[in-house]
This record gives sequence, structure tokens and C-alpha cells, in this order.
Amino acid sequence: MSRIGFPQAFLLCLAVTFALYARTFGFDWTYDDFMVIVDNPDVLSWRNFLADSYPGRPLRELSYLIDHALFGMNPTGWRIQQLLWHALCGSLLFELCRRLSGQVRIGALAALLFLVHPLQVEVVANISHRKDSLVLAFCLLAMLAWIRSFDGSRPGWWRAGAVLVWMVALLAKENAVVAPLLALLYEWQFVPAERRFLLKMPGAAVVYPLGLALTAGAWCWQQGGFGYYRTYAGHLLEKLEYFGPAQIDTYPRAMFKSWTFMAVRQVWPADLAVEYLYPVPVSWLDPWVLGGLAFAVVLMALLVHGLCRARPWQAFWSGWLIAFWLPTSNFWPMVYFSADRYLYPFVAGVAALIGWWLHGLLRRDSRYVAVALGICLPLAVVSWHQSGFWKNDDVLHRHALEISPQSSFLNNELGKIAEKRGDDPAAMGYFEAALERNPRNAAAHYNLGQLYERNGFLAKAIEHYREFLRDDTPAYQQAAKELVERLRRQHGLIL
Repeated sequence: MSRIGFPQAFLLCLAVTFALYARTFGFDWTYDDFMVIVDNPDVLSWRNFLADSYPGRPLRELSYLIDHALFGMNPTGWRIQQLLWHALCGSLLFELCRRLSGQVRIGALAALLFLVHPLQVEVVANISHRKDSLVLAFCLLAMLAWIRSFDGSRPGWWRAGAVLVWMVALLAKENAVVAPLLALLYEWQFVPAERRFLLKMPGAAVVYPLGLALTAGAWCWQQGGFGYYRTYAGHLLEKLEYFGPAQIDTYPRAMFKSWTFMAVRQVWPADLAVEYLYPVPVSWLDPWVLGGLAFAVVLMALLVHGLCRARPWQAFWSGWLIAFWLPTSNFWPMVYFSADRYLYPFVAGVAALIGWWLHGLLRRDSRYVAVALGICLPLAVVSWHQSGFWKNDDVLHRHALEISPQSSFLNNELGKIAEKRGDDPAAMGYFEAALERNPRNAAAHYNLGQLYERNGFLAKAIEHYREFLRDDTPAYQQAAKELVERLRRQHGLIL
């Protein structure tokens, strides 16, 4: 095992990834693939890409241009690159762990655990989520380049390269913004004081975090400030089918519960789905809320303990967990309270800590390998089974509805799927079920309105269109304008 280097690690990670996800080559487009790829003209050509009609993550769209040039719109070929990026993330995690610890076996377990954990299935099986593997790959590359700058000649070139790679990571996903914090933490814990670079600069340990906080504040203000926060917090609560009083602490309670919800799934990855629905806690003494608070305390305790007890590995990877948790914690409202893909880089940190902990506990290689396989093989079986639910949109959402049968969102999605295959009665049933569970579901009102209009029931359609137009979600504003204009043009109606 001691002879394994990065090339061998990459080939091994590639073999594990292809064995685990080989069945996905026969799968169709699913979930966000339709919005991000199938209906996105930017992925069809360089000219369309530069037109940027669907603003998003440029690095992801660039990778799609390669897939489209090679395979057209056949998702089978696109999955080759999807698996390559996941394998690359695993091998880069191996290399980072090996360099920080000097122990190949820690890196091997961390990489294997990262590759096979069921929480990673959503990113690997759904092509639209490639942004998560891209951002992790380039953050790991940037970290490795930064470490290399302290190991030999031409440190300036390596540092410039690290900054350049970090900037590329930002083009994949915004959570790459935390990477410089990890560079600071690495210097603090692993580099002797006389050889440090960033920490030798006056106030370096304060300037970047302060700049990050000011940038985040400016971004929040530009997005709409407290008004935006309150609106999106309300929409997130509605996604959990909560329509009770919007007290000032309702959203934080739901947020802390989401932390527990996802933390549990790292340890016990059962009942994973593309959408989650659970009750909003009514009290701060709810065990799920207390669990979220305890989770935050544990992360901070791991970091402080590592710093105070001079345990660089523990300090660095605890800092990694906190850094990558914060952007997806919903302190600032996101699209979902809980989603498997949010934890893709977080699982890398967990895997590194488990590899390090077992290394200290099990000295003999044979025992280490046995325990590692005992952990990873069951997870691989669960991942293989979980990947099967991504076969197509119908299978994916039916499985999610089995786990969250009261979900208005999932009923609406199944209605759209039924409508695509021409089954209007089934589609109507799903849309009505969606509105029964959430009368404010604007998308369901819009879809049901279109269904009624197409079948000649304009009066019923208008009722649902009016409900749709009452929703102030920014994502619906363009569709609302187009709807109003079309109704005026085709039917002479002014809504």
C-alpha cells in the first residue's frame, strides 16, 4: 500500500466509481437535467454559451459543451465525464490526506469512503449536479498547489497557480469562497512560523474573514436584504407544508432541525430521496432542534480541541467541515432546507477524520483494512441500490413520494411527468393532490391552469392562473409576465 501514488490512486478510484455507477449509463435525463441541460441553449455551442441566456455556473456549462460536442443530447455519453470528476475528487482527496499525514492508508480509506457514501449518489447520478464535483475537485487542487508552495522551489509560481485554480473553482459554485480560509488554517497548523506566507502579513488572519463577511453582507443587501430573506424564508417553510404563524423563531427552528436531519443521514444513510418533507418543530426543546444545536457545538468543539491540543489534522479537517457547512446551512435561505448534494464536500472532511481516527486506533494494517472494508462495503451496496432510483424522472419522484407522501412538490412533479406522456387525467389528479397539500403551490396552480386551458376549460384555468400570479417568488416573474401577455394576446383577457 505504501507504493500507491496519485496515478495509481486515480486508476483505483476510477475503477471503484465505474463499478459502482455502471448501471447509470442506461439512465435517462432526470430532475434538474431538463432545466440545466435539455432546455438550456447555452450548452449547445460556443456562441450560445457566450450569449449566456441561462446565467449560472460557467465551468459546469463549459464541461457540458465537451459532452454535447462528443455525444449530442444522449445522456449515456455525458455520464463518462460525470464519473471521471467523481473519481478525480476521490484521488485528490487521497493525495491531500497523504501529504498532510504522510500515511497512505489514511488517504486510501478517506478516498474510498468518500467515493462509496450514499449521500454522494445525487451528485454522481444526476448530471446537472456536476457543479458540486467540479468545485470540490478544483478546491482540492488549489489546496494541493498551496501546500506544494511550501515544499520546494518556485513557491511564487505554486501560489499563483493555487489562486488561479481557486478562481476557476468559483466559476463552478459559490461555496469555493471558503477555500482561502482553509489555506490560512493549513499554514497555522502545518507550517513552521518562520516559513509562513499569509500569516506573516499584518492582519492576514483578520483581513480575509472580514472581507468575506463584508462581501457576504453586500451580496445579501444586493439580493434584497431583509425583505428578500423574509420572503425566501417563508417559501422554504411552505416547502415543508408549514402554513402556521410566521413567528420570528420559526425559521431558525426549522433550520436547526434540517441540520440534525442531514447529520443523521451521514451516519445512517437510509430513506435518501431527491426531496424531503418533515414537520416544522414547534418548540426549541424539540429533540431535532436540540440535535442541530448539538451538531454545531460538536463541530466547534472538534476545531477548538484540535487547536488547543496541537492536533493539526483534527483542526484542519474540522475547519474544513465548518467552512463547507456554512454556505449550505441555510443561515441565508437557499432552495431547500435539506439536500444530499449540499454535503458532497462535507463528506470528504468526514471521511478524512474517520481515516485519521482509525489510523490511531488500529495499528496493524490488516485490522485497518478489515475495518475499512467493513465500513465501506455496506455503504457501497446502499449506494448501488440508491443509484437505481435515478433511472428516470418517474422512478425518481415516485420513490421520493414514498418517503414523503404528503409532499406537494413531488405530486406536482409527478403531474408534469404524467402530462408529458399524455395522461391528462393522471396529471390532473397529481396537480389537485399537490394543491390539496399546499394551496399556495404556485407551480401547481400554473400547471393545472395550463391543463384546463388546453382541454377547453378557460374559466377554471383563469382561477388557477390568478392564484399563480399572486406569488411573488422571483423565479416565477418571467413566467408570470409571459402568461399575462399570452392571455391578453390570445383571449383578450387582462389579469
